[in-house]
Amino acid sequence: MRCRFNFTNHSLNGHWKLRICGHPLAFALFILTLVIIIIFFISTMKYCRDIYWPYEGTVQAIGSHWTDWIASELVDCEHLSIRTPEGKMIDRLVPMMVRSRQCIQLGDYIVKARGFRNWVRPRDKRTTDEILGEVAHDRGKD
Repeated sequence: MRCRFNFTNHSLNGHWKLRICGHPLAFALFILTLVIIIIFFISTMKYCRDIYWPYEGTVQAIGSHWTDWIASELVDCEHLSIRTPEGKMIDRLVPMMVRSRQCIQLGDYIVKARGFRNWVRPRDKRTTDEILGEVAHDRGKD
């Protein structure tokens, strides 16, 4: 069986119409595809928001969600539940590699500056990169 999607524009009223012809499952497949695209778009926008915009607070919980693979197939992400200084709880996605390299654990006060390359980091602890930088600097003195 054939399935056709007809997009028509009647010049009298200027409205576009979508007509799906063919197999009865064509409409169900079209709706399913549309829902998947919308979920992907929303997940991607949330991931980009969490990586770009600044926030700070105390880490209350670290976890994962089954929908995390939708936006970040190549990056393992974790949800950080954060209590802000105003007392509000927020949920932010953080790549697992960033969280482990920055040594972020429960109870840490974390700070995220604005920008894609400014990763979340603990405020009062040294990160793995800082520790490795000091070791490399000390070896250079010898």
